[in-house]
Amino acid sequence: MSEQTPGTDKQEQNSSQDNQSFEKKHEDSKEARREYRDQRRAERREYRYERSVSDGIGVGVTFIFIGLVWMMAKMGYINFSIIGAIADLWPLVFVVIGVNIIFRRVRYVGLITWIGFLSVIVAYGVYFAPQAEWFNVHIGNNWDNEYSSSVNGLPAISDSVPFVGNEQVKEGNLELNLAAGNLNMGASDDNLIDYVLPKDFVSLNQKIEGNTANFEFNENKNAHLGKMTGKGVNYDFYLNKNILWFIGVNIGATDSEMNFSKVPVRKLEINGGAGDFKLELGDLQDKSDVSINMAAGDIKITVPKNAGVKIVNNGLFSDNNFKNSGLEKVDGSYQTPDYNQAEKVIYIEINSAASDLTLIRK
Repeated sequence: MSEQTPGTDKQEQNSSQDNQSFEKKHEDSKEARREYRDQRRAERREYRYERSVSDGIGVGVTFIFIGLVWMMAKMGYINFSIIGAIADLWPLVFVVIGVNIIFRRVRYVGLITWIGFLSVIVAYGVYFAPQAEWFNVHIGNNWDNEYSSSVNGLPAISDSVPFVGNEQVKEGNLELNLAAGNLNMGASDDNLIDYVLPKDFVSLNQKIEGNTANFEFNENKNAHLGKMTGKGVNYDFYLNKNILWFIGVNIGATDSEMNFSKVPVRKLEINGGAGDFKLELGDLQDKSDVSINMAAGDIKITVPKNAGVKIVNNGLFSDNNFKNSGLEKVDGSYQTPDYNQAEKVIYIEINSAASDLTLIRK
């Protein structure tokens, strides 16, 4: 009969204790994993609940917004420029969806992004009063004529400053300080200046001294009513084509179309918010200096093909904007090869945070 040594008993005792310790650690680890899984399930349930609440609020806000807009349109406080805004800005939906996918675990991101999208739609619709083409074709033609006339603009006044009696004028200074709206400018054959403006929105200060005519149009205090009602605010100016013009434009969000192909413009400075600018310059003057300062939008400039052009770009444009225009990059600016030798030159400086530029030479 064999006998166990004391050393063997001690080894077995230590082995038993090690097994018990391992089993305890294993059980503790399993318990910790169970607690972690339970915690993760609770967090996912809480996230899904909060996300459903957020999405529900977002959907509710959207329906409330649609209802309020529709009711205000029926009452005549705003027009269907909101529909035009949606037609113009619908690609932003992809941006909203993308942000929601990337930040899907951020609480209330859906609510914030959709409210932001609706805010942009409202601001764009009120300031720009865009009219969706499909709406005009399919619905606008059948809309009540009286309502359509109120949509197209507020009551306007038309007036002019005659050239007859002021034949000595050789230069004109024009300063425009206007609220947001649609700005159209062109040439006048018979007068120093013709203008069509919303009634009681803008006041004119004029002074003719020697061979210089000075015109200043300033927004009145009640000009903001046009933005509040959502009605289209249009400003039309037509300048004498036989005198040299120096023009300054300060305007909010706007769609502007300035055709100076028949008007000699020596200097043009545009300070605007956001919008679309269409500018056409002629070669009736030896030199034109143009400065465009805006937050965002599309800029389309048409210049004579025989004029030397130089563009200093302080915005976010790329070389692709000038690829097919015949301009080459020189010391950070873009210019035609013959700019320094050209008899007629156009110098353009653009300061914009985010815009798209198109240059056409014809």
